[in-house]
Amino acid sequence: MLYTLAAISCFVLQSEPDTTPGVKEFPAFSCRLRLPDPFFTWSEKELPPNFLVECRNGTGISLVLLARDAPDDAKLDDSTIAQIRNSYREEDPVKFMSGKLIVFKDIPCYQYLLKIKAEDSFTVARTFAAHQKIYTLFLNLPGNQLDDKENRNLIFDAFEFIGESQTPESSYKPPIPETRKKPYKLFTNLLKFFFVIVGAIFAIGLWYRNRNLRQNDDDF
Repeated sequence: MLYTLAAISCFVLQSEPDTTPGVKEFPAFSCRLRLPDPFFTWSEKELPPNFLVECRNGTGISLVLLARDAPDDAKLDDSTIAQIRNSYREEDPVKFMSGKLIVFKDIPCYQYLLKIKAEDSFTVARTFAAHQKIYTLFLNLPGNQLDDKENRNLIFDAFEFIGESQTPESSYKPPIPETRKKPYKLFTNLLKFFFVIVGAIFAIGLWYRNRNLRQNDDDF
């Protein structure tokens, strides 16, 4: 829960395009993150462990990247997907809405939607594994931008593996039909998946807290 709350809470109003370097690389995790467009800026806040980077813009959108080492025998199957869904309880500030298997960066990926109960805000999360690492991207956005799937896919495509060819085409592909009958390498067991669940809630919490701080400042 704590990781989701942390990833949600990083957003500052920007009225001018950012001029800082547009790419941050993480060789130890074989990946990099680009600023999705000139109006995104990197967060200057200290991030919790396993958070690599966070960027945001002035419309209430933020993207947070988490990564960690993955065991060789990890897998994604029905039981781990059910664990994600069942870990969001009725009393939690974040509600699990839906999830599906997709292909992202040419590998299997579990995409799921979280609703922030206190307001009209959502988080779209993508979890996948490659290079013996587990990656989770948290895209926090207002409810009025949730249906813009094209923009969402463009923002997610700011994530790249080091060495992949850069292309303007979206890496998103339709949901995988009947793929949960085949286990994919992602997690050793359900306890390993706790990282993803806690990460999601921590990510959402940070974004929500920072937005409230900004709104309080506007009252003066």
